Amino acid sequence: MESNENLFRNMIQSDVVKLNLIQKAKQCMYQYFKDWSKDALDDCLGADFNLNTINNHVKLVKCGVQINVTQDYLFCYNLSFMITSQNNDFLCNYYSYFDINGGLLDQFIDR
Repeated sequence: MESNENLFRNMIQSDVVKLNLIQKAKQCMYQYFKDWSKDALDDCLGADFNLNTINNHVKLVKCGVQINVTQDYLFCYNLSFMITSQNNDFLCNYYSYFDINGGLLDQFIDR
């Protein structure tokens, strides 16, 4: 018999695939950085950050769920990506949060 933890993990992975959340998160991340000015990107992430090659320097580091009783949404999916430079130097982490239907709730970066 499979443990509750494994069942829960499999349910999350199934929902992430079904809702296509990894691809949605990458598209949201691209748009997030695309909306920044070139100077703001250089100041925050450095001149070696290249929006055109962002997919080559992004690694999914966490995919899970969050339960938060203080927000309007009780349950959400959270995906975290690590973004590196072309030289594989750490630049920042990008976090995205999606509701149970796959709609973007929030996104931000952490350096």
